[in-house]
Amino acid sequence: MVAPYTFEVGSEWPEWDNGNFLAMRFIQKCIKDGFARKELSLAGKPHHGDAPPFKLVCNYHDFVKDDPLVPTPANKTCTFFVQLEPVDDEERNCVTASNLEHNHRLELKPHCFAHLREEEGAVIDDCREDIKKLAFEQAERLRKRFDNWFPTEPKAELFELQDQLIQDYSAAFSRKEADAFVVALKHRRLYLDDPETDFSPTPSPTSTPVARKRELPEVDSPASSAKKRRQAQAGGAVDKPTGNKQGGKKASGSQANKGKKKSVQKSPEREPRDKGKGKQAAPPTFANFLSSLSESFDFSRYEPHFAALDITSEAQLLEVATGGADELGALLDELEHEVDLPDGSKLSGMKKPWRSRLEKLLNERAEA
Repeated sequence: MVAPYTFEVGSEWPEWDNGNFLAMRFIQKCIKDGFARKELSLAGKPHHGDAPPFKLVCNYHDFVKDDPLVPTPANKTCTFFVQLEPVDDEERNCVTASNLEHNHRLELKPHCFAHLREEEGAVIDDCREDIKKLAFEQAERLRKRFDNWFPTEPKAELFELQDQLIQDYSAAFSRKEADAFVVALKHRRLYLDDPETDFSPTPSPTSTPVARKRELPEVDSPASSAKKRRQAQAGGAVDKPTGNKQGGKKASGSQANKGKKKSVQKSPEREPRDKGKGKQAAPPTFANFLSSLSESFDFSRYEPHFAALDITSEAQLLEVATGGADELGALLDELEHEVDLPDGSKLSGMKKPWRSRLEKLLNERAEA
């Protein structure tokens, strides 16, 4: 099986991001190895959807042909390329053809690398911003489909797409940024929570309930989280109820239209919530711990503030709480400040009365 997010034939990439993730990775390789690139639209190739497939190619010859310090290759066209197309009946893109070998030597001088970093570095920044923006748009689409889902249809498909979205985000950036992305989704009421996971009874600062935190999928393969969910369903004792790129970053700055979404094969329906003795409790999370500190105030709404301080677990928070008055005082002072969420909005800091209350509650937990 080909690993995702590579240039090998068969490797899968997101479709919701309009090809920005692949473009970002390709440009990073250009800067590292020392070659320019350009994008070709394959409008004449038969394809599904509104937007044609595209490919990114090495444009080394044109990049160095006017530079007297760099030898110009005899071959005007390089053999290095990566081609991306939509996968039939799935909301993914796939590398359908590639050649990762150049037919010329890479002999760029330091000034050429500086030029690449300056021009293409700005394109990478644009890719990152587009990925973040499009990730929230994908989450909004999933939320809309979830809220308007036909009652007799299983929702497992939407949870798998959400897991895939978070996995893509983590691969494009980092696991830490993916955690912050999930927190932002919850604060905007875009996060789809498991049916067996309840919502917090205490309103958030935006007067909307905050969903309990679900564990994120591991970034090991595109179908990892879906496979785990199916295995968990198969092992249960409860009976089932019946029932784009095409807008990637070009050297010229132009973009192609985004491809049409493809339907995905539906997975078996999730098991209904079991209110009896056989119900299994959801695994504890840092958000659960913060919510458990008080019955009248939900401290989990300030999870982004703790994440900004690299505190993402109960053990880490209690370690700071037991580290002395200076460490705990520094933590409480930091919680007063607002933090930036991945969508560009800001979350205000914790008010002093509740910071004082948090100090007492942490001391009690630490002494227990």
